[in-house]
Amino acid sequence: MTEPRVVIIGVGNPWRGDDGAGWVAADLAAARLSPGADIVHSDGVVDAVRLGAAVGRLPRRLVVFGIEVADTGPGRGLTPDVARAAQTVAHSIEHEAGTSRPGRLGGFRDA
Repeated sequence: MTEPRVVIIGVGNPWRGDDGAGWVAADLAAARLSPGADIVHSDGVVDAVRLGAAVGRLPRRLVVFGIEVADTGPGRGLTPDVARAAQTVAHSIEHEAGTSRPGRLGGFRDA
């Protein structure tokens, strides 16, 4: 089995409002990336890296994007500003991965 070229780790808790922004950004980017990208959801970056080490799959390179949250109260869904930031980060992930499908995005913006 071929190793994925890109692994996207969505970090956060989707049951705590804006804290789910990392999962949303990761899901958006993964849906638009060419085959060969995998997605993982995690509660934290450190946990994800520890898991990678435990299974012998540490990345050669790790890029981290952050989104400042506004509301982490109980419940699902993002506030409008955080939803826009998740879209921007998804574009940045695609740009960083260098494997976006032509014609699906309308251009990239820096996060």
